[in-house]
Amino acid sequence: MLGFADTYTTQGGFLHGETFVQALMNVTLGVVRLLGLYVPNPPLRSMPEITGQAILQSDQTHVVAGLNSELFINFGYAGIFVGMLLLGLFAGWVDRRFAKAENLIAQLGWAYLGSLVIFRTLAADANALASFLIYSGAPVLVMGVLAYLLRDRCTLASEICETQGMRAVRAPAFPSRLAHLPRTYEDHGVHGDDQRR
Repeated sequence: MLGFADTYTTQGGFLHGETFVQALMNVTLGVVRLLGLYVPNPPLRSMPEITGQAILQSDQTHVVAGLNSELFINFGYAGIFVGMLLLGLFAGWVDRRFAKAENLIAQLGWAYLGSLVIFRTLAADANALASFLIYSGAPVLVMGVLAYLLRDRCTLASEICETQGMRAVRAPAFPSRLAHLPRTYEDHGVHGDDQRR
């Protein structure tokens, strides 16, 4: 599809961010309409619409070209370089936030956001990230935000649980961060007889 984007820009020029503005407006107008206000769609095209019209000559069938093609058709090779750099920096930031999350709900929110950025956006287009972030992911992200805002209470609850012999629930970190964890039963102070049980 990158070859298609190159041919398209050679014949008609770059889009200069049209599809990204359309993605932002699409989600924004969707939220506004949920509030009961009707605002007409601006005359902007999404990347699947452009590829569907150019490849299949159809306004009804859309073709997903991938984020690299969308970046190129808007800004050329510089768009791919800058876009992938920003996406990688954002994914790294999300990964660090996941590692530092203090409870399972916050981890779930960061994990959803990270998997969405990598597995949905790279293979799709700008519309995918915004749509899945606002619509499908709203409950998960709202829970994550609440967990962050109530982190002091969550920490207090964890301390109370630990004093009563219970352990707070938290998912394990990624394998690269497991080096500090005990590797054997002996590291936990469990002896051979207990290990067999």
